[in-house]
Amino acid sequence: MRLSRGTVLALVIAGLVAPGCKRRAPQPSSSAAASAAPTPQPVAPRCQESVPGAVFTLGDVGPRSPAEADGSVDEPDLPFAVELGRAVTHGEHFYVSALRAKGAGTTAVVAELPSSGRGGRFVELGKTHGDVEPPRLASYGGALIAAVPDSDAGGGVLRMARLSTGATLGVTWGGEVSEGRDDSKVFDVALSKQRGVVVWDQLDRKKDRSVISIASFAAEQIGSISPARIVSGAEEDAEAPQLSTRPGGFWLAWLGRALEKRDARATPMPSADIPLIAFGARRLMLVPLDENGARTGEPVSINPVPSHVLVYDLVGLSDGSALVAWRDDPTSPGAEGRAVQFARIASGGEITRSTLQDESVGAGVPSLILDAAAQKKASPLWLSLGSVTDETKLAAISPTGALVDRLDSEPTLRSAEPLAARAGLLFIGRPKGLAVELSVLRCAVGAPAAAAPTPGLD
Repeated sequence: MRLSRGTVLALVIAGLVAPGCKRRAPQPSSSAAASAAPTPQPVAPRCQESVPGAVFTLGDVGPRSPAEADGSVDEPDLPFAVELGRAVTHGEHFYVSALRAKGAGTTAVVAELPSSGRGGRFVELGKTHGDVEPPRLASYGGALIAAVPDSDAGGGVLRMARLSTGATLGVTWGGEVSEGRDDSKVFDVALSKQRGVVVWDQLDRKKDRSVISIASFAAEQIGSISPARIVSGAEEDAEAPQLSTRPGGFWLAWLGRALEKRDARATPMPSADIPLIAFGARRLMLVPLDENGARTGEPVSINPVPSHVLVYDLVGLSDGSALVAWRDDPTSPGAEGRAVQFARIASGGEITRSTLQDESVGAGVPSLILDAAAQKKASPLWLSLGSVTDETKLAAISPTGALVDRLDSEPTLRSAEPLAARAGLLFIGRPKGLAVELSVLRCAVGAPAAAAPTPGLD
């Protein structure tokens, strides 16, 4: 039972002045009082610039406000600014995709930054048409590829490209897949030793539902892509797919909700006009795939009780398991709660769930950043979150999502976005006017966390 403040004070007084006792309790001296309440020690930063002042600017900075003149305040994202995609590591370099304004249109690009933080460069992947997302990158062994979204008269398309990373940063184009006409723009791509897969969600107009489609290709032959096939369930609306690698294949996640029985005489409502609350509760689904993108098991629900899952992230771990982090609000769709949910799915299918509750957590996607080359004091897994103060929260976490050190901001990170990690180095992007500054921090695990996440509901 939690005691009220008045009860606590009464118990303290009763302990100091017992019944029948005539002598007053001795008062502590000023020196004793000072020793009882030590001054909080400043927390040592976990990250520092790998090379002080080394940045690579992607895009045109444009005019800057006086508030950023000294570099101590980050600018908010501006209209028509560079939009970053996801980043990958390849060899000893970092790569990130982006969309940037050029002339009257938008151009897709891939930027490269060495681990040293110096000598960045970029290559253009051509103009894009329509409302599209930045390209998605995938790396495995000596291969680095990109899936570049675009649109034509038939709807959305994904164009495959191989990136050469030698003396020049070049592009070789491969095949393409059709996404059809759909409001959703979500897609993903991943590579394994022999094969690669690309996934997307699209509208099945015959059955009036959204499905997850997949196609595969040889890692060394991206010009030949298999016919698309559906991998989501027959009795669900499925959307927002994500991929991650695992030994012998891939993990695939998506958001799904059970189909509702509808009056065949009713006119279907366009998906863009359906309010968020009409989508109802959704399940976060996960299924293992082989290298060809075929399911090797049945999809499992990560959140046992359907809820309003809003955003999530997926990462495959070195032991063959997967870790999923998501934000939801089971009662008020449209706004995340202050909690982050975690689920670790072992290669054998066992699920371990936990919850991280923090009132300083703001809106946005929980980002899981894997450092497969981490050594000594570096963390193999980082969690990045937005905060109510717009500063980025960072924490080293375990394979189950438990905090290893504190969830806190960093002076060198501020509101920058962590993108990828390698060998204790954190690749970050920071908005600067219409541009983005890319740089590298060296980060180590800090002091142990004060508390671990509370167990989730099974």
